[in-house]
Amino acid sequence: MVTENYYQILGVSYHADESEIKKAYRRLAKKYHPDSDGKNKEMFQKIAEAYRVLSDPKLRQQYRYMGHEAFRKSHGRNSFYYQYTYSYEEKEEDCSGCGSCGGHDHSSGSSHSHTKEGHCGACGEGRTREEEPEEIPPSSIRAAVHLTMEETLKEVVKEIAIQYQEQCPCCHGSRKEPGTGGKVCPECMGHGRNMVYVNARYDSGRREETCRTCQGTGEVPEKACHKCGGRGYIMVSQKVKVKIPPNSCPGQFYFFQDIVCEPGFDRELRNLFVIVLIDEHPHFERRDYHIHASMSVDFVTMTLGGEIHVKTLEGIVSYTLAPGTEAGTRIRLAGKGLPAPKKTGGGRGDIYVTLQVGIPKTLTPKQKEALLTFGRYMGK
Repeated sequence: MVTENYYQILGVSYHADESEIKKAYRRLAKKYHPDSDGKNKEMFQKIAEAYRVLSDPKLRQQYRYMGHEAFRKSHGRNSFYYQYTYSYEEKEEDCSGCGSCGGHDHSSGSSHSHTKEGHCGACGEGRTREEEPEEIPPSSIRAAVHLTMEETLKEVVKEIAIQYQEQCPCCHGSRKEPGTGGKVCPECMGHGRNMVYVNARYDSGRREETCRTCQGTGEVPEKACHKCGGRGYIMVSQKVKVKIPPNSCPGQFYFFQDIVCEPGFDRELRNLFVIVLIDEHPHFERRDYHIHASMSVDFVTMTLGGEIHVKTLEGIVSYTLAPGTEAGTRIRLAGKGLPAPKKTGGGRGDIYVTLQVGIPKTLTPKQKEALLTFGRYMGK
């Protein structure tokens, strides 16, 4: 639901002059004054706030270029948005002295925070890091594929469910109910873009952003499309099969081009980004690309030494214990863990197994006698 902006609260047009704004304020203030019936305090506060902003040329200019929500955030305490006066004409002035763009207008939405060597962020000069795109391209899809620890070692074909946006077949992306029109966006006041000032840890400066309310069109539907709810798109679900290569690391991305859509649908081919997630294992615990487990070993083998059989992702392997192995000892099977990322050198991690003494629950009379005899020899 779109929040009423200050112009709508006062019931004036976006081009109303000072006298029209004052006249509307006086009329509404008289009507909704709390002294009249004591029930209009909240509405009266909205009217007063709207008049305070629109009657001040400086605040009104900020409000016009920032949009309703961003402007309100700029006057809150815990916000990344701060008050400033900034017009489209100032953009040219800001760039005129940087010597890199010749003072040309930048309308691409780049950050206009000034950086080292006198370059402004809009010129693409003096940046210390690459900026990520504001949103994923609509033709790209992200999904997750779940693998067992054993499946990471071999090539597997997995069927995954994906969702992506399709243009609404009813409104064809206009977001309007067929047969209805649009009205000026209350957030950007018809500009299609808002000016904000971001002050975050790794990114700060003036920025022009596409209005999220109208998606840059400058208008919102008078009546939202019943099919898509005014979004202009619908979510489509389908299942696709993807082939995951062997030695897949946890968190690794795979890129698949031109995913084929379901038969019978005239849809564009899309790109799919798949991230590998590792399911929990009933026996092993994963820590990065190493895996940990515990196992019980009988008292005799722990004392005298001998061969034990250890479970791995590829089956059972033999391991020889030294005599006098204590409970809690951790053994290492090198290269038997999960595939390791290339940045760490590749290969595979290790398996770490903690050994515990297995205590028998039941004993035969002969076994009990043997233990008692052993105890007597040990001085018990």
